[in-house]
Amino acid sequence: MAYLDVKKISFLNVWQYEDGTGVQRNGAMLGFSDFGGSDITYRYHRLDESGNPIIYANGGIALDLVSGYRLKAAKRIGNKPNPLFIPA
Repeated sequence: MAYLDVKKISFLNVWQYEDGTGVQRNGAMLGFSDFGGSDITYRYHRLDESGNPIIYANGGIALDLVSGYRLKAAKRIGNKPNPLFIPA
């Protein structure tokens, strides 16, 4: 499965949600997976305390998958400029 390169996105669609461990997080929505069932899973690129996307030294990202009651409780915070954006 291919993921978006966060450096190609000029604005982040920021949401507040609860991750799998029950901790409130902020993340940029990357998209969703719908396999035809009743449950849709949304992908969020986790943001650090300063609001920047978390990217590890090996190029990996902090990715949270949210569905079910956690997704129902998620709240949209708004858009913010992406500090990692690199214009093409």
